[in-house]
Amino acid sequence: METPKESRAGADRPFNQLLAVVLAVIFAVAVVFAINYFHLDSLIEDLELKTYDMRAFLQKGPLAHQPSENIVIVQFDDVTLNTFEDEFGTWPWPRNVHADMMGWFNDAGARMVAYDIMFVSRQKGSHEQDQQLIDAFRRYPNVYIGMNFDNNYGLLKDMRKAPGAEAFRSIQPLSISIENQLARHNESGLLRPRVLNLDASGQFFENPGMTYNNFRGILPGLLAQKQRIAFVNHSRDKDGVSRSNPLFFRLEWEEPLISAARPFRFDAAAGAWKDQEAGEQRGKWLDAKNEWINAQGCRMQPQNPAKTIARCQKTLHTDYYPYMGLRMLLDLKNAGKSTSRIVLTRNGELRIDGSSLTVPLDADGAMLLKWYNMSIEQEAIEVSLKQMEEARLAMAVEHPGDVPQIKAVEEQLRSQLQRDFPPKPYAEISAWRILKAMKDERSGGLTAADKDLKNSLKNKVIFVGTTAVATYDIKTTPIAQAMPGVVIQATVFDNLQQNAGFMRRIDDIYNILLMLALCAISATAIFRLRSALAASMVVAVLLALYLGAAVLAFQKLNLWINTAAPLIAVTVVTMLTYMIKYVSKNRAYERTYVMATTDAMTGLKNHRFFQEHLRESIQFSNRFNSKFSLLLIDIDHFKKFNDSFGHQAGDEVLRAVARKLKTSVRSNDLVARYGGEEMAIVLDKANEREALEVGAKIVRAVAEEAYPIAAGVSKHVTISVGAATYPTHGKTPAELIEFSDQGLYRAKESGRNRVGAQYDADMPPKEADSGSAGDSHKPA
Repeated sequence: METPKESRAGADRPFNQLLAVVLAVIFAVAVVFAINYFHLDSLIEDLELKTYDMRAFLQKGPLAHQPSENIVIVQFDDVTLNTFEDEFGTWPWPRNVHADMMGWFNDAGARMVAYDIMFVSRQKGSHEQDQQLIDAFRRYPNVYIGMNFDNNYGLLKDMRKAPGAEAFRSIQPLSISIENQLARHNESGLLRPRVLNLDASGQFFENPGMTYNNFRGILPGLLAQKQRIAFVNHSRDKDGVSRSNPLFFRLEWEEPLISAARPFRFDAAAGAWKDQEAGEQRGKWLDAKNEWINAQGCRMQPQNPAKTIARCQKTLHTDYYPYMGLRMLLDLKNAGKSTSRIVLTRNGELRIDGSSLTVPLDADGAMLLKWYNMSIEQEAIEVSLKQMEEARLAMAVEHPGDVPQIKAVEEQLRSQLQRDFPPKPYAEISAWRILKAMKDERSGGLTAADKDLKNSLKNKVIFVGTTAVATYDIKTTPIAQAMPGVVIQATVFDNLQQNAGFMRRIDDIYNILLMLALCAISATAIFRLRSALAASMVVAVLLALYLGAAVLAFQKLNLWINTAAPLIAVTVVTMLTYMIKYVSKNRAYERTYVMATTDAMTGLKNHRFFQEHLRESIQFSNRFNSKFSLLLIDIDHFKKFNDSFGHQAGDEVLRAVARKLKTSVRSNDLVARYGGEEMAIVLDKANEREALEVGAKIVRAVAEEAYPIAAGVSKHVTISVGAATYPTHGKTPAELIEFSDQGLYRAKESGRNRVGAQYDADMPPKEADSGSAGDSHKPA
C-alpha cells in the first residue's frame, strides 16, 4: 500500500517534470530570440574561429605539420630594398632584374619558380626591360607568374574592349565537372552536397568569396603563356584572418551575342555566325538551337516580349581559373601539361582525375590550410633581427665603431631563435643575396658562398615574393599576425604536394550531436550527484576531456571539431540545471519540513511544532514586553462518539473541527493538534479578556455546525476550552499548559461546551447548547 509520503512524492513528480519543460521552453525561446536579435550565431562563429587559431598555434615543434624540404622562399625584404635602393632606385625595380633572376634560377637547376609579384601594365620609359621579362618568361617553361581578380570595374560588358582582354582570353581555364553520382543524386530531388553552392552541373554560383567580374591586367606578353599564369587572391574570414584558401576562382563576364551593325545568321555546319545571304528575309534566321532570332541576335518569342529583350545582344560567360598552388601541382603531376580534369565529388571534395589527391572543401569552395612551424613570438624576434641588420648596414659607413656592438645583439637574437623556436618552415633567402651572386658571377668573382647558394637551389621549388612591410603584401593567419603572402602561396602548394591528410571541418550535424551529448551528460551528473562541488568537478573534467580530444583530433586527425558552441551550451545548461535542481530541492525540503511539522490526520501543526512555537512566543513576549494566550481544546464525549459510530467517523470529526478552528482565528495564530482529540491554539498578542472572548467564539462556532460523518448523516459536536495568558498565568510552557489544562477540566466539570473559568472573577461561561456529540441527528 502506498504511504502518504510516497503519495505526495508521486504527486510532486508531475510538477517537477512540468517545471523542467516550462523552463526548457522559456530557455529555448530566449535563445532563439537572442540569436536572431543580437546575432549571436555570428558571435559564436567568431569565437569558434578564435578557438581554431588557438589549436593551430599549439602545433609547434614535434606536434607541428612538417613542411617539405624542396621549397625555398626568395624574399624581397626590408634589407633587400634598403641595400639596392642606390643601384636600382625605389621599388619596384626594372623588370630586367627579374628576367636575370629567372635565368639564374634555371642555371641553378630549380625545378619550379613561382612569382608572387604583379607585373602590371608597362612601365614608362622601360619598354626594353619589360620585353626582357616577357622573353625570359617565354624561354623558361618552369616559371609561373601570378595575377589577381577583383570587382572594381563592374561587370565587363565586352571582354574584347577591356585592356589586355584578348590576351587574357587565351588563358586556358580549368575543366571542372561533377561526378555522375552527384548529378543523379541531385536529379532525384534529394539533398544537395555539403558544398551548398554547387549545382547539378558542377557550377559554383553567387559565392562572393570566389566569384569576380574583372581581372587586374598584367603585361599582355606574359598573358600569352597561358598555361603558366595563375591567380593569387587570398581569402579572409570576416575577422580578417586567412584560414582557408580557394583552389580556383570564377570569372563572370558578358559579351554581345552577335554584332548589331548588320544582320547575321548562324551557320550550324560551320558553327559560326555568317553574313546575311542574299534573298534571306530579315529576322528569319535560326540559332544553334533552331530558335528564330532577329538581326540583333535576339531570340524571337512573340508571346513573351520581355524574354526576347532579356536575351538580346548578350551572353554570360563563366570560366574557372586555378590558384597558383593548384596550377603548379597540376603541371608537376603531368610533366608540364595541365590537362587534368577537376572533379567535385558528392561529399564536397575536389579530386584530380587520375590522381590520388582528394581535397575537402568548405562551404565556400576553399581548402582549410595546415600551417607549418611559426609563432607570433618568433615573428617578433625575426622582425627585430631584420631591423638590427638594417641598422648595421646603415652604420657601417657613418659609424663603423658601433657595428661590433650591433653584431653582438644580432647573435643574441639568433641564439634565442635557435634555442626557443623550431626552424622556420621554409628556407628563406633575401633577394639581395641572389642579386649579389648574379653580379659576382657576371664579374667573374663568384665566391664560395655564392656557389653554395646556387647549389642549394637545385631541384627546389622557389617562391619569389615581397616580405617588406612597405610592399603591403602582409596577411594575418592563425599562427602569425603578419605573414607575407608569398609564405601562404608556398603553404598552399606544400599542402597539395604532400597530400598527407587535409584539414577538414566536421559536418554541423555531428557538431550538434556532440554538443547535445555533452549537455545531457552534464545535466545528468548535476541531477544525480548530491554534492554541487562533485557535480561541478564532473562537468569541468568532461569539458577538459572534450577540449583535449578536440586538440588531439586537430593535431592527429586533421579534424576541426567545434568547441565554442559546446562550451557555451554546457555552461548555460549547467546553470539552468542547477536552477531546476535548486527549485526541485527547495520544494522537496519544504515538503519534508511540512511532513515533519504537520499532523497527518488533521493537517494542523503537530505537538512538536506546538512546543517549539510556544517557546518562541515566550521569547518574543519577553523581548517586546507583550502578552499572548494559549487555548487548550477537547472534543466532548469523543470516546463515546468513536464507540458509537466507528473510528473513521471519529477521524472525520477531528478533521472537521480542525478546519473550523483554523477558520475561526487569525492567520498569525497557531492551531495545533496537542494529542488525541485535544487541540491547542496560540493567540498572538492576546490578553486574558481577548483569550476568553476568542474561546467563547470558537465554542459557539463548533457547536452551531453539523458535521457529515457518513452518506446522508451529520452530527453536531461540542468542545470544551481552557485558557491561559503569558505571563499572567505562567512563565514557562509547562506552567501555561498546566493552567490551561485546569481551565479545561473546570469546563468539563461545569457541563462542557464552554470555556472553563480561570478564577472566580472570570466571566461566567455561557450555558451549553442543547445536545452534544451523539445526542441528535440532522441531515447534512
